[in-house]
Amino acid sequence: MTARTLPERTSYTVEEIKTVVDTATHLGMTTFAHCLTTEGFVNSMEGNIGCIEHCGCFIRVKNGLLERVWEEKVMNQFKGKQQFFMQGLSCGRHSFDDLRNGKRKPNEKETFWLEQEARLFKNFIKLVELGMWPVVGTDAGVTLTTFDETWFELELMVKAGLSPLDALKAATINGAECLGMEDAIGKIDIGYSADLITVTENPLKNISTLKNVEWVMHEGEIVGTVKNNMKKYEK
Repeated sequence: MTARTLPERTSYTVEEIKTVVDTATHLGMTTFAHCLTTEGFVNSMEGNIGCIEHCGCFIRVKNGLLERVWEEKVMNQFKGKQQFFMQGLSCGRHSFDDLRNGKRKPNEKETFWLEQEARLFKNFIKLVELGMWPVVGTDAGVTLTTFDETWFELELMVKAGLSPLDALKAATINGAECLGMEDAIGKIDIGYSADLITVTENPLKNISTLKNVEWVMHEGEIVGTVKNNMKKYEK
């Protein structure tokens, strides 16, 4: 999105990535790669990046637009190699709300973009089927992607074909392990930080209920409630 940059250009070789990963590991840090091409995905997988962001697999087509591709043979060589990835299904999705609800018809370019969005969902499930572990991320702040819609990412994961339970794991257990904090956060257990929310329904039956938060607990203390009504939860 930065002016004069080329998203389809692969920036780092496998050797360069391995050097970064080795150095980060030595320093006790994890690694993330912003990856928009198939070659970048391959290099990131072979370089053992901790988490791959977006996995775009874009190519530049004749009309100058970026098209998502899935090279079956190339991608399948990593089947069973378990690595974290963040797809960002909700990033920019509101840009096409008027088209989905029928308020207006898409032009030729918008039709192409909607096709790419459909491929995004299909590629997400294909990555899961490879054995990769999804984590929740939204790129909030980019193209109508707001900071208060993390729940929307989980809803779209389920829409794509992930089970509600696996979507919740992506937001909790997987996220904690991806950050190297699996011994402190991400699940309800003795010795773990009590970071909890309550919602109005069972998210295993209705994942969308995650937008209906009643209260938020951080490190065992309720820090926010609906309409900030703390009296209801004082006990």
